[in-house]
Amino acid sequence: MGATMFGLMRHTQNGLLADVAALYGIHLASYLLPLALIPFLARTLGPDGWGRLALAQALTGILAVLVEYGFHLSATREVARLRDDIGARSELIAGVVGGKSLLALCGFGIAIATAVWIPALGEQPRLVVMATLAGLAQAYSVVWYFQGMGRLGEAAFVELSCKLLAAGLIFLSIREPSDVWKVPGIQAATTLLSFGFLASVAFRENRIVAPTLATALNRLNRGWSIFLLRGATTLYTAANPFLLGLFVRPEFVGYFAGAEKTSRACTSLLQPMSLVLYPRLSRLTQTSRREAEDLIRWSLWTMGVAGILIASGLALAAPLIVSLVLGPGYEPTVPALRLLALLVPLTAVSNVLGMQWMLPLGLERALNALVIGAGLLNILLGALLAPQFAHMGMATAVVVSEAAVTAGILVILSQRRLLPKFGFREAKQSEGITAGVEPSGAELVSKDF
Repeated sequence: MGATMFGLMRHTQNGLLADVAALYGIHLASYLLPLALIPFLARTLGPDGWGRLALAQALTGILAVLVEYGFHLSATREVARLRDDIGARSELIAGVVGGKSLLALCGFGIAIATAVWIPALGEQPRLVVMATLAGLAQAYSVVWYFQGMGRLGEAAFVELSCKLLAAGLIFLSIREPSDVWKVPGIQAATTLLSFGFLASVAFRENRIVAPTLATALNRLNRGWSIFLLRGATTLYTAANPFLLGLFVRPEFVGYFAGAEKTSRACTSLLQPMSLVLYPRLSRLTQTSRREAEDLIRWSLWTMGVAGILIASGLALAAPLIVSLVLGPGYEPTVPALRLLALLVPLTAVSNVLGMQWMLPLGLERALNALVIGAGLLNILLGALLAPQFAHMGMATAVVVSEAAVTAGILVILSQRRLLPKFGFREAKQSEGITAGVEPSGAELVSKDF
């Protein structure tokens, strides 16, 4: 235990604590500030307007995931490995920008199809346009560059400042349900402001390389497996209000959105730790398997216990939370919130063992298969349950799908004898590949492919 704690302290000294603090600043801006806006927007827009906004934000989320393409994981990993190679970094940035630009063209097609398929959005074209711009603006974020370079503090300050500006403008601008289109419009404008500042810093530190079709396609090809993971996850996260809106009236989408946004916001409290540990575990699986296992066990304990405590409090306080956050008229949200509270511990475990452990070990294919299967299961269950049980049916589909992912991860890791055991082992001072005894994570799992 002593050696393990020494290792963890060393990670902290190397900037872990600073990166965690910075990522929590970004997540404060991305999740908690919108959560703080819910009481104001839910009351001002009413269940119908709130439901339409939830549909628009689902479109924003889908476009952001499509165009962002999982580069916050794949490109972050590359930047962390190329910190001292300005030429390779410049080529990487050009490839990422080019790849996102190609995907943005597909995004416009999705936005047009959405306006046709979902009347609640088609009736408000300005809402669709602003939601589309907000999604594309989010997707072009360059926070991944600063994360890979180990300088998240800079990005966190800019992101938080722009999100605070957006929150203030929303409070000042939204006065009635017809103002609903202004919400994604303001978010798009402030996100573009953040992107412009951070991108200018990133480009000044690197050579300006014009994206080409070849570099864009190469980057898309190299990030394909991560994109499959992100895209499949969207099938049972951001796309849920979108799917529900195909079957029920906007107010039922509003009931579900209130519960899901609250539970997801609580889940997001655990995400910064996961994102910070990911690049470190990616390096440790290549240099010291023992340290990697100790760190992943510590993460599993920490996030697992925190997830259970958060979920318990969420379920017990659901009536009070709905009353305070959403206000009168949203009582049907209470049972949905209690059910969706299960997402917090389930997501905590799946994030630790999936993103933090399986990805650094090179098990992307197996994890992708699990998540894609769960996404398809979510769509199937949602289509079967939502027409009859509305928001409760959609909530049930989400929880079952997330549970399927967590169970599948446990089975795969157990079968391959890669499941972290509880408890810490004493580590030797000479551990690592320099001692000639630690195989890399890629070597340990290469036989599976």
